[in-house]
Amino acid sequence: MFGKKEQFVKACPNCLSSKINSHLGFTGEGYKCMSCGLDHFQPLEFSLENLEKARKELKESSK
Repeated sequence: MFGKKEQFVKACPNCLSSKINSHLGFTGEGYKCMSCGLDHFQPLEFSLENLEKARKELKESSK
C-alpha cells in the first residue's frame, strides 16, 4: 500500500562524507567533517542512493 520510505543522510559539501558532527557556536549550529576537517558548514542532504552516485562522480572528476 505504501512505498518504501526513502532514507536521507547529511554529508560534507567538500568530500561528501557522512561522518560529520554538529556543534553549537556563537552563530548557531555548525558542522565539522571528521573525514576532511572542514568546519562551520551547512551540510548537503542526499538520499542514500543519490549520495553513492555523487561520491562516484566526485571520485571520477578528481582523477
